[in-house]
Amino acid sequence: MATATQRKRALPSIESMFDSLPDEDSDEYTIKLKEIVLDNDLLSREDDVVKYLCSTSSVYRFAAFYALLIICREYNNHSKYNSYVDRFASEFTSYNLYKIVLSTYFRNNGILGERDDYKRAIKFAEDACQAMPTNLAIKHHFSEIIALVIEESIDIDSTIISKAIERLDDVIIAHPNHAKYYCTQGRLIAAMGDYSRATANVKKALDLEVVVDKDSMIRIGQYNYYLLQIKMMMENNQVDSKIGKFNSSFQEMEHNMDSIKTQYLEYLAFFSSVLAFILVTVNLVSKVDDFNKCAGIIIMFAGALVVVFGVFRMLLYFSTKVKLGTIKIIICNVIGLFLLVTGFLVGNQTLLQWLQP
Repeated sequence: MATATQRKRALPSIESMFDSLPDEDSDEYTIKLKEIVLDNDLLSREDDVVKYLCSTSSVYRFAAFYALLIICREYNNHSKYNSYVDRFASEFTSYNLYKIVLSTYFRNNGILGERDDYKRAIKFAEDACQAMPTNLAIKHHFSEIIALVIEESIDIDSTIISKAIERLDDVIIAHPNHAKYYCTQGRLIAAMGDYSRATANVKKALDLEVVVDKDSMIRIGQYNYYLLQIKMMMENNQVDSKIGKFNSSFQEMEHNMDSIKTQYLEYLAFFSSVLAFILVTVNLVSKVDDFNKCAGIIIMFAGALVVVFGVFRMLLYFSTKVKLGTIKIIICNVIGLFLLVTGFLVGNQTLLQWLQP
């Protein structure tokens, strides 16, 4: 039976794995490198890759560095990914994929709590797309970051979302059977509010996922997580809609109650004024012998009541949500003042003197 040391020696050397890789700017570079990581069990040989990276100056150092980052991404180990970037990335600034490395670095910072770094992640992803406009893996990376940023409830321009959807469409057209792309598309569609289509896309990702892949169970878990997240978004939207309808109905009820209350107060003030006017008139007629003075006082009292009623309506205008007609308030006050002046003139017989030839 072979020992653990013998099995390890049977594995190919780190450097020999990378000699068949395409150019770093190629669409296939990331795909091929990920296949190497999975097929050669580099997920459990991370220390060997680090030792190789630290001990060699060969042309395959970038491949070893990027393989480390792929290992971290497979395990969603954001902190370790960023530690490798801090340690080694400055040596590879001349590579176009360096922009994607930084984009993922700042995305990880956002996930770890530095939310402002999400915007920097988008910037570097856009720079990478501009540098390699035909690279499908980079287009998918851009779309995936936009989906994450939306899910984190960070404001983002709608044109950027549209660009992410358009780029992802290009990726799916080129690779119509790649499961993860449909999951990302579902996440973006969910952000636009079409939850049924989003659910269908993530379910398609589950159908297309090849279970024999070594990391397939991790992806299947992620797809199911996003399905649950979309369902929660749909239910939250329904709850928000019901709350919105309730608030609208409540505001309408509140407005109606204010209107009824205002009308009640107006009727009460009006009938109180009429009652007071009648009582004062009867009392004056019984006690004042001079007709002109009696008529003048009654008219002035009526004018005073009308002015008070107008002021009362004005107070209601500013103290309730029901807005009364301002023209009616003005007319009411004008009539009241007119009656006051007329009553004064009648009571002092001034009006009769003006009317005599």
